[in-house]
Amino acid sequence: MNALVLLVGDPLFLAGVLERVRGLAAVTVETVETAAQAEVLMNESPPDLVIAQARQLTPLSKLSTFRQQRSLLGIYFVVIEDRLLPRLVKLPMQTPMPVEETIEALEAGADAYLWLPPAERMQVPPTTYEQFNRLLQAQVQTGLYRSLAYRDLTQANDWLSAVALVDALTQLNNRRAFDLELPRQIENTRSKAIDLSLMMIDIDCFKSINDYYGHPVGDEVLRQLAQRLLNDMRFYDTPFRYGGEEFTVILNQTNAQEAGAIGDRLCRLMADQVFSIDASLTISTTVSIGIATLQPSDDEEGKSLLKRADQNLLKAKNLGRNQVVIS
Repeated sequence: MNALVLLVGDPLFLAGVLERVRGLAAVTVETVETAAQAEVLMNESPPDLVIAQARQLTPLSKLSTFRQQRSLLGIYFVVIEDRLLPRLVKLPMQTPMPVEETIEALEAGADAYLWLPPAERMQVPPTTYEQFNRLLQAQVQTGLYRSLAYRDLTQANDWLSAVALVDALTQLNNRRAFDLELPRQIENTRSKAIDLSLMMIDIDCFKSINDYYGHPVGDEVLRQLAQRLLNDMRFYDTPFRYGGEEFTVILNQTNAQEAGAIGDRLCRLMADQVFSIDASLTISTTVSIGIATLQPSDDEEGKSLLKRADQNLLKAKNLGRNQVVIS
């Protein structure tokens, strides 16, 4: 089991937990004595399960601060009260539960709160003492199961999110990713008072390529063009497959003059380098490019910026293709 368990408590408490809980040898165990030390360790490498001595979390609001950190949401917290609570001293055969303390701990964010009194001070019968140990063991097993399930679910969700934002054919970010990223880049540009331009690229006569050579060849042209964008654009420029044979590139820190130069260079690159489909087939094609530079009047979502870039792309097509139009 690839799990990390963090024990928090004084040396006597730590030794007791290690002795009472079976199966800890199969996981990685870290030990610290204070909540402050635990917080540092949790931020560096979040554990799957925390078993903490209640007195180290006094007041229990310390636990609440842990729960407020998003990176620690998947941790299962087991809080153990090992002190002899005077008001709970009853007959040995009874197993008193600290109800008020349990409520307080759970409201603070604990997943489980256990009272494990020292056997020698309570004169707890062996069978009752074993029940306490079984309860602790059950909570540890439950905590590890839930935490690892949460980890697996988080990883699966991260993967699905990544897949949802990536174009399967070209491996570029897709239209959905573009719609999310453009407003963020506009906000960043305006907050820093810098320039931003948007480039729209369309493969000239792409329908003819599909009609004459077939869609698999057209797909290969799309893949190779996407790779050229990744290889030849600046590292801080973000290319997207917008749809069909159209691509967009967000040009960060780029004014109109700089964007025009980038567009001209890209046009030459596409025209001068053939697309090698296989050993017997190469295809020459060109691209048309429309560019718009962010203006103060543009909306925060980038709709007007995108509209101008698209209009300029259409102008480039109508003027004979294989050229750049910018505004």
